[in-house]
Amino acid sequence: METSRSYFDVQRRNRQGACSSGRQDYFSPTPQTFDSKEAIDLDAVTPGQFTADCVSKVRLDQTSVVSAPTHVLQEFPISAILQELDHHLEDDRYQFHDSLLYRCLKEAKFESLRDVFRLSSSGPLGQASKFNVFFPWDCGKYDLHKMQNMQVHEERYCGVLSDSAIAMHFIKFRRLLASVKKYGILPYRKTLVAGFVLSKDGKFNFLTTRGIHRTLVFKYLGHKEMYARKAEDYLGYVDFADIESWYFVRNGFCAIEDAAKIFDAFFDQPGNNTEI
Repeated sequence: METSRSYFDVQRRNRQGACSSGRQDYFSPTPQTFDSKEAIDLDAVTPGQFTADCVSKVRLDQTSVVSAPTHVLQEFPISAILQELDHHLEDDRYQFHDSLLYRCLKEAKFESLRDVFRLSSSGPLGQASKFNVFFPWDCGKYDLHKMQNMQVHEERYCGVLSDSAIAMHFIKFRRLLASVKKYGILPYRKTLVAGFVLSKDGKFNFLTTRGIHRTLVFKYLGHKEMYARKAEDYLGYVDFADIESWYFVRNGFCAIEDAAKIFDAFFDQPGNNTEI
């Protein structure tokens, strides 16, 4: 209880006095935003052009988040969660353990990585933890040996998460709701939403790997587009047409059918993808 109150103190101070505090972060407007004329529409960016120096304009109906593949998103009612948080935004008595977010993230919806991606594999890949990170292509960020040995983990919105982790998500969502409702989207060059592009059959999708809470809040509040850049260390562009040459498909660790399921779990999300 004491921990959650300290979170609320930070949230309240930020909401009420961020502009006067001199802090230069996402939650208060500063002169560090960039000229939007610098941005290139994502559908005009070539694979070799999408680098860390390239700022792109991304439509939010072309955007997914890495912590919520399709089947996770279907079990995680993000719109209802954010609507409830929004409704209680000014109520400091509203604690994280009172929220729908808490109830959802305390319930185990999946048992393994096989469940998360609906994989066919019954081997190491299918038996891996639902929190294992695995891309069938060489994404550039993670050591391939560690990925194959299921030694890379990241949080997903599929429970069961600790109270401290849920409190962190709770506060991030509340702070962002307050900030974006008041100031709109304020893109700072150094803290832009980041990720990489997935391309398939003339369509594309931007997969957010940094700025996940922001992306979900922007969508909930009805914004149509945001600015983004390539995530550090990741390859910037993954084309489904190259599936047979993806590293873990080529070395036989991941069946091509399962590789396609993993790709599609990030690519084929309701309302996403537009013809180029």
